[in-house]
Amino acid sequence: MNTNDLLSEEEKKVLEHVRYVREFHAHLFAYVISLILIFVINLMTSPQYLWAMWVLIGWGFGVMAHGTTVFVKFSFFGPRWEKEQVEKILGNRL
Repeated sequence: MNTNDLLSEEEKKVLEHVRYVREFHAHLFAYVISLILIFVINLMTSPQYLWAMWVLIGWGFGVMAHGTTVFVKFSFFGPRWEKEQVEKILGNRL
């Protein structure tokens, strides 16, 4: 018997969220370490032009988007919206 079979739906959701948080932290760690290395290479090869800033900005948007999906409970068409639409069509509260 699988351990997942013994967990409630709420416990499964919490475990999934914890996995997403761990993956975000791994992404953030890779971002910081890589940028340190990239800036060192940039300063050693062409200190007159900080091209590493483009990497910082571009990858930074990706990290920010990843963090938003993990930590911000904001969704235009999420479960709350679905419930409101069903209630509107049925004409009563669920």
